[in-house]
Amino acid sequence: KQNGTNPGRTHRFYSGTPVVPFGFGLSYTTFSYSLAASSATLSLDPVRAMLRETADARKTFPRAEFTEGERARLVRYTVSVTNHGSMDADDAVLGFLVPPGAGKDGAPLQSLFGFERVHVEAGQT
Repeated sequence: KQNGTNPGRTHRFYSGTPVVPFGFGLSYTTFSYSLAASSATLSLDPVRAMLRETADARKTFPRAEFTEGERARLVRYTVSVTNHGSMDADDAVLGFLVPPGAGKDGAPLQSLFGFERVHVEAGQT
């Protein structure tokens, strides 16, 4: 949220053109990403409960019980990462979501929902 010292200048609220995108990193290779699999079905009830409890507590982030262990597995995505370069390299894969009403009434433009560092050999997926 905007405040006097940092008026919306995070990846969650900044609407201008960033110098570098959130999570940007230099590499000696080029990666591409594709969605390999996702949950076939999803009940939004646990998601609604998490959002309701977080909002009622006037918190920005949910309690740990929603982000750790089995309750954290609300949605599962598998991403294929391809290394198009000639060098083995690590990459940090970031997952973002865009909430309904993004950018309105204090809702962030995007939120990081997951990340994982992966090692991909040259020319491999």
